[in-house]
Amino acid sequence: MAVGFGGVLVEILDDVRLMAPDVTTEDIVRELGRLRGAKLLAGARGAPPADVAALATIVAKVAALMRTAPDMMEIDLNPVMVYPQGKGACALDALVVMRD
Repeated sequence: MAVGFGGVLVEILDDVRLMAPDVTTEDIVRELGRLRGAKLLAGARGAPPADVAALATIVAKVAALMRTAPDMMEIDLNPVMVYPQGKGACALDALVVMRD
């Protein structure tokens, strides 16, 4: 799985972490902290810290879904809104690609 910031950040900074689909939520949180843009999640420039735990839960659930659906080739969640800590996260759009 590839997880990272989208848009310009992923294109210019190549800001993506690759993870196996059997990754744990704790591993996901750790990998998110290794992103070049991780300071944005921590609350840069006076913004509140993001709900990284909620984001990690979404990633873990997508990984679990992919492990149980062998015909699923790809899931792209974009954008994912990550709200302030304790307020959750929400995938606003999703593209699912299935095997023919």
